[in-house]
Amino acid sequence: MEPTGHYWLSISRWLSEKQFQVVLVNPHLVKKNKEKRDNTPSKSDKKDALVIADMVKNGYYSFIRSTPEAFEELRVYLSNRDSVVTRLVSAKNQIHRWVDVVFLSCGKYLRTCCAGGHWPHYVFSQHLKN
Repeated sequence: MEPTGHYWLSISRWLSEKQFQVVLVNPHLVKKNKEKRDNTPSKSDKKDALVIADMVKNGYYSFIRSTPEAFEELRVYLSNRDSVVTRLVSAKNQIHRWVDVVFLSCGKYLRTCCAGGHWPHYVFSQHLKN
């Protein structure tokens, strides 16, 4: 099984409960082997199945390590945190860009305000006095 997305977790649990032995293949290696198979980066379910079967036949797989539910929840929380932090940084960068474009002369003061923890009205009032 190729562990991409989140669907594989439920399927692998269900298969394990039915006494099937579930193994995982590295998605990065699947992609590389797929391209080597016919020298094209094309993707199809049939091609994916053949590549994964070939990898398992040749021993390029790992067993699923059973982890406590608390660790699985922690993994999900960390993934969500990373996503939120990435979006936050992106939003901050967009705001800085908008300020630079719209308020050319005030941009440096707004950045000072955000970095130094001063309130915007204080920084802008100092700018207006000068």
